[in-house]
Amino acid sequence: MNNIVGTMRGTRVNVMINSEIYSKSFNTQDDADNFFAIVLKAMKDPSDQNVSEIKVGLNVKVKMSVLEDFEYDPDSDVTTLAGFDTPVPDDLIKTVEEYINKGFPTDSIVNFWKRLMANPDKRVRQDLFKFINTYDFSLTNKGYLVVYKTVDYKEKIDHDLAEFISESYMRIKFKRKQSPTNYVVYKLYETETYIETKTWEEPTGDYDLEGCDSFDEYCDEYGYEPDEIYEEMEEEVEHEDRVFQGYKVTTASSFSRWQNEDDLDIELVGKLHELQAKLDQIEDQNKSLYTDHHSHTMDIRLGTPVTKERPKCDGNPKIECSDGLHVGATKYVEKFRGWYRTNDKDSAPVLLCLVDPMNVIAVPEYDNSKIRVCEYFPYAKASVTEDNKFEIVDQAYFEDDYESVSQDYINDLIVKIKEDELEIRMQAHNASADDRSLVDYAKILEARLTDL
Repeated sequence: MNNIVGTMRGTRVNVMINSEIYSKSFNTQDDADNFFAIVLKAMKDPSDQNVSEIKVGLNVKVKMSVLEDFEYDPDSDVTTLAGFDTPVPDDLIKTVEEYINKGFPTDSIVNFWKRLMANPDKRVRQDLFKFINTYDFSLTNKGYLVVYKTVDYKEKIDHDLAEFISESYMRIKFKRKQSPTNYVVYKLYETETYIETKTWEEPTGDYDLEGCDSFDEYCDEYGYEPDEIYEEMEEEVEHEDRVFQGYKVTTASSFSRWQNEDDLDIELVGKLHELQAKLDQIEDQNKSLYTDHHSHTMDIRLGTPVTKERPKCDGNPKIECSDGLHVGATKYVEKFRGWYRTNDKDSAPVLLCLVDPMNVIAVPEYDNSKIRVCEYFPYAKASVTEDNKFEIVDQAYFEDDYESVSQDYINDLIVKIKEDELEIRMQAHNASADDRSLVDYAKILEARLTDL
């Protein structure tokens, strides 16, 4: 609660607002009386609004709340997120205002800006929201960009558990509009029968006497025993093998009921939502390995962030193809996939990915369907339709899986800022310089950790 104390001596009014002391002389007694009435009102009701009225009368620089979560500074004509000093782009403010007027939730936009504030490139902070708002990019509730990446298979395995989990999660959450927490993944086995023909030889009890009339005569004639005669035997043996048919998904209640049925051979893998959250922990032999089209040197796995050091990336937006990791909207990926796709539906697979706005390197001026980043998080393989196009996902539900990935990195940045006091904001080459102080930057990063 605010603490307000005020006194008036003639035309001079003295005010203490919390621990700050102000004093102002007025030209007339009426002006002083009118202002002192505002002070008295705030002393009775020390609300933030009444305190702001005092500050306006004192000509103290004050930020006014203009929208949910945002403040406007009339002196600098700048709007910021409440509690921060980084200017918010006009396009983002207009969109927030439009959402509020229409009763739409603003969480995705506000969270997007919180992440974008941590981007050290001033140019990206100014241009990214207008860019994604103009073209077909989506935001998650927690402010991540939903993007697509065309890749190649480096090692494709049958019965890919990671692909099955991510595709099932996406289908149930997005298409069916149901909660994955009610579903489980299981293995289905079938008993396959086959006939094996066994052959062997058994002694008949007879001997090859080679013309001799008896066993003894043969021994006397040749000095050794004759060969025993064997008969070839044959038998058909029926075998049963337990053969893995693949991974399946069903409701937990259905699986529980099926476990008691004798004609079903099933084995529980785990709860769908828990498996999705642990894609990176699935053993390598149970998930395919992807790679990039260009160099075929990168290892890309679902549930594992793909990174490139920021200083090794090119922040120049005038250059379309340069150093960095390229991801795009649907238009870019459909075009790019068309260059590499064959009639094989498994060729040129498309991965759905999340990008933290903090990790955007460049917003291209000429190619409006892709961006350059230093990190992306592949979380699912997109499904391919019958006409060899991939299904577009407008919303993502995987941001929880990515939340903890940035935590160690942000912690490390804060330590370096506070302890080493070095300029450690990792910049791409050709990036637009960050004009904020390291103290302000550390404050933004600490707020990110609070959100995490």
